[in-house]
This record gives sequence, C-alpha cells and structure tokens, in this order.
Amino acid sequence: MKDAKFYHYNGLSEFARGCQARKHCVDDKDRTRWAGGSREDALRWCKTGDTSKVAEAERLLERLDTEVDSNAVRPMWTPSVVGNFPLVPAYLAGTPEAMLARTDVPDARGEIEIWANTTVSCSCNAHDMMRRGVVTMAFAMALSRARNVTLVLYGTVDGSNVAIRLASPLDVSEVCAAFCQPSITRQLIYGHAAADGYSGRWAAWAEVNNRRNGDGAAIERKALMDYAGMPADAVRLGTEKLGSYARVTDDELVEILNGKLKEVAGKTE
Repeated sequence: MKDAKFYHYNGLSEFARGCQARKHCVDDKDRTRWAGGSREDALRWCKTGDTSKVAEAERLLERLDTEVDSNAVRPMWTPSVVGNFPLVPAYLAGTPEAMLARTDVPDARGEIEIWANTTVSCSCNAHDMMRRGVVTMAFAMALSRARNVTLVLYGTVDGSNVAIRLASPLDVSEVCAAFCQPSITRQLIYGHAAADGYSGRWAAWAEVNNRRNGDGAAIERKALMDYAGMPADAVRLGTEKLGSYARVTDDELVEILNGKLKEVAGKTE
C-alpha cells in the first residue's frame, strides 16, 4: 500500500489553491474536450461553484422515496418570527425571533459521510462523467433531507490521491462543480497527481476494484479507512457503484437510487 498517499483539502477553494502551488499541475491543452474544460475553467468552478446540473438532480430527487430514515429526524422547538408559543425573554429584549416554532431537524445521531470517487477510465467521455455526477448529487441531496451529510470527493490514481471535504450542510453549487464538471477531476486532480509522478494508472490498491473483482470494494474501503481517514460507517460510492449509471434511463436511475437509499437506512454498504 505504499502508493496510498492522500492529500486532504477542506473545500474546492482550498484544493484550487493547492493545485496552483504545485509546479507540474499544468493545463492539458491537447485534451480540453476530453477533460470537459480547461484548467482555468476548473479553477474557476472550484472558486465560484456551478449550478448547471442542479435542476437535473432536483428532477431525479422529486421522484425518489421521501422517507430516507425517519429515525434520523427529531422535532425541536426553535426561535422564529412566527410560531406556537411566545419566547418572553426574546420579546422583552426586542428580538424579532420572539416565538417558538416546532421544526424537524436532522438528529446528530444521523450524521453521515459520503465518500465518492470521481476517477474513471480514460475511455469515459465528459458527458458520461457529468451524468454520473448528477446521480451523486441527487443521492447526497436525498440523504441530506434527513441527515447531516458531509460529502468527500476522493481519487484513486497512481502516485498520489486527494480527499476533498465539501461544505456541510451541503452547498449544492460546490457539489455540482465537484461532481458535474469533469475538468476538476481530469485537469486538477490528475494534474495534482502528476506533480508526484502520476503514471496514468489506477492506484495499486484500487486496481482490484477496477477489475471488478468481488473483493475490490472491501479492499478499497479498508485502504480509505487506513490511509485517508474515512470513517468505518461512511457510505462509499466507488467507480464500480456509479460508473455504469451514465447511460441508463431516468426510471432506472430512480430505482437504483431508491435501492441505495434503503441500504443506507439499513446501515449496510
């Protein structure tokens, strides 16, 4: 596992600064179309976010089962401008939120991390990567209805890997950029690895997974826990989970996502 080397970043903006600081993280100008954009495009999306695929993810979200895990939601009385009962101290202090309203909030016991891999075969086109990103975004948005969700983007390339922890609560513009703009993976994540001698291969610890060996998912999970600090109860979306979703119909995607949500509710991989 000597090549299981991870760089950790908090958010896409910090990751973009890390890429700019690495000498050999340069623009792959000859393959801009394959990458889904230039390096400058990727850096811009890291800093400003993107919303181009949010509506598409929301259309999928509307068709998913609404009850993800009711045990992860609890009622709470919170200060509000309008509500059921007066909050006397706040009223006397002249605070606008002088009423108590009952709202459903995610229970802390329902906190969950989703680790999603964006590394794909070089034969996968940018459109298919975008489609897979929409699936990832819809899945994270569905879980965030009932849980406090933290989404972590990670890579599995030879030489070095990144683990980028996105904002929590979810910032959909950041999630959309991270997973629906392929140039962030193909220009920046691959370029980041190139500074450490990226050979164009999958990381050795992920190769079994790439070959669809039955033990591949378990091998990758263990490596992520040992070397990247992934929690044991995190949901892992590896390439074998999402790689084939790009070309299926919306009806098939809804069925797949509902199945995955039920697995998460049952606390299984």
